[in-house]
Amino acid sequence: MIERSSAALGRIDVVICNAARTQSEKCPLGGAGVDAPTAAQLSEASDIIATNLTGSMLCAAASIGVMKDQGSGGHVFLMEGAGSGGRATAGSAAYGASKAGVTQLAHSLH
Repeated sequence: MIERSSAALGRIDVVICNAARTQSEKCPLGGAGVDAPTAAQLSEASDIIATNLTGSMLCAAASIGVMKDQGSGGHVFLMEGAGSGGRATAGSAAYGASKAGVTQLAHSLH
């Protein structure tokens, strides 16, 4: 995607990393009175993290070399309150954790 865009447009000035997948299952992570996550919940949590965090990381990684070669460019990471210091909704641990990871990814690229 990045290589084709760069070739077609001549340069890449900005890449918007906006991967998002929410939870359909509540995914408790233990604690008083909470059952351990089921295999289905763990699978869903892995899918959420792969989409939201790993997807954003791969998109950014694919474009960094192009931007360095051209001497400019930047990334915009879209996330919401759960990942930027706000409170995650109860039962959405994987989503909140993945978006917090995207926040830290964005900080690490500065």
